[in-house]
Amino acid sequence: MGKQVATSCQTNSKPPSWHLLTVVAVVLHQILASVPPINRKLAYGMLSFALLTKQHNPASLMQFSFIEDYIRDSDFALKKPVTLLAANECSQRLDRVRKRIHGVCKGLLSLRHRFFLGNEVTRKIGPLQDTVVFTHRSIVEFLESEAVRQTMKPELQHFEPVDAHFQTYLALLKNIDLPRRYFFKGYRHRGTLLVHCLGFEVLSLAKDLKDRILLYRDLGMKGGSKRLCHSLDVLHHTILSIPGNLARTTFSLTQNVICQPADLPLLLCAELSIFEYISHVVEISPNSTTKCIDLCVGSFYWSKSSTAVSKAFKTLETLFIRGGSPEEISPLTKPSTFYILLFHWFAVLHATPYLPLLAFMLYQGVNPRFTIIFSRTKYEITDIPGYRDFFKACCTIDRPSLGVIQKMERMRIGSLAARADSRLCELLSAHDHKLDLRTSVHIWFPDYGKILQEVIDWILDLGVLVDVDRRSQLQSKFGDHLRPLFDEQHPSFIGFDPSQTLESPIDMLNLMFLEPKRKEEHN
Repeated sequence: MGKQVATSCQTNSKPPSWHLLTVVAVVLHQILASVPPINRKLAYGMLSFALLTKQHNPASLMQFSFIEDYIRDSDFALKKPVTLLAANECSQRLDRVRKRIHGVCKGLLSLRHRFFLGNEVTRKIGPLQDTVVFTHRSIVEFLESEAVRQTMKPELQHFEPVDAHFQTYLALLKNIDLPRRYFFKGYRHRGTLLVHCLGFEVLSLAKDLKDRILLYRDLGMKGGSKRLCHSLDVLHHTILSIPGNLARTTFSLTQNVICQPADLPLLLCAELSIFEYISHVVEISPNSTTKCIDLCVGSFYWSKSSTAVSKAFKTLETLFIRGGSPEEISPLTKPSTFYILLFHWFAVLHATPYLPLLAFMLYQGVNPRFTIIFSRTKYEITDIPGYRDFFKACCTIDRPSLGVIQKMERMRIGSLAARADSRLCELLSAHDHKLDLRTSVHIWFPDYGKILQEVIDWILDLGVLVDVDRRSQLQSKFGDHLRPLFDEQHPSFIGFDPSQTLESPIDMLNLMFLEPKRKEEHN
């Protein structure tokens, strides 16, 4: 069938009769067959590129302008110096690629205007204003058919869409004078749903780079991790070379992570579990390592497959091997993502404590002084049918003060309401209305609670944060018991199961939606 289509394209004969042939498919076949042989490599490359980006953010017209450069030399962006184009040069380049798209792609691709959020909402961003999209969704279905793929394959032997997407983006950064705020926005934005509904887009280096690393992670590329690592190195140095003192300004990537634009390749690879790049980077500062660990721990919230969890653990292990610590060196100002996860396991309905991550963090000496403190007074809530008697509760972290033995700093993470059923009342009576991590691990994991409690007791008895020497002692003492819980290379490994479910003895709701009334004291 593929040979039939190829022959038809070359001779302009009647199209082959593939399955469920429609009038639209016949027309599209004729359009594809009308592309002159001299233009097929560029036309098929552009169509293949558009197919890759259709499920993500469509690529800008300016990025499309570099596809022809990539076809001539796939390393062109890696070799290219940072040389920002003048406004008239940008306009000429856009005019040229616009004509090329309409000419060689025969109307299969079209342009769509877009507007950006922030200072860019009310004005158009010249070089990034237009994006390239398919003229109709039927074109996507046509190009994704096996017969058409086989037709295009000979012309695309040396065209790698994922790599082309990265290299043309790198060329864009090296040539286009982008708005300064482009480099100083995170990839999350308040009101993102509203922004999307209004047709605006967030202009952000972090978001664009994350999309491209995700494509590599999910689809791979020729040259594998070695090619990606080299490209990310060049991108890092490109950001440092862009005029405007980008290396001296920081921005908030997430609630916990403040960084510079040049830090993004490393931080995003940590979050997306690209452990090969973490190993590849020659030097990582302690501050950067802490940020990477925080982002990587957060990825466990989204990891729903054993493969994703395995890569996340490899990334975490690489970071700790390179000198990472589960504790921040600076004074306690915000809870790390690990403690946010603990809070989530308690506070969110159907959230599941994840044994491998908890065991791994204890193995690294994480501070286990996480506690939920419950009120002794019961409160009555009439707003929700079936939910009446509640205890108020707040989650806290205590941490030994830096340089001061036995002195603790306390941080409050959040407030909750816990339904006062008989099981919880009995539990709180036995534990003085406090549930700490030591008690909780035995409730969550009865089969492994004893060893987890022994590790927690050992850390608590130190009275200080676990440093490198003490971590080595901890791992020597408890490694044989902890490693089977998270190390897939261990002969007694229990396995990763991100979909596991556990029954919590605590039924909690967020207090901000409730108006409890005081009812009675509980002993």
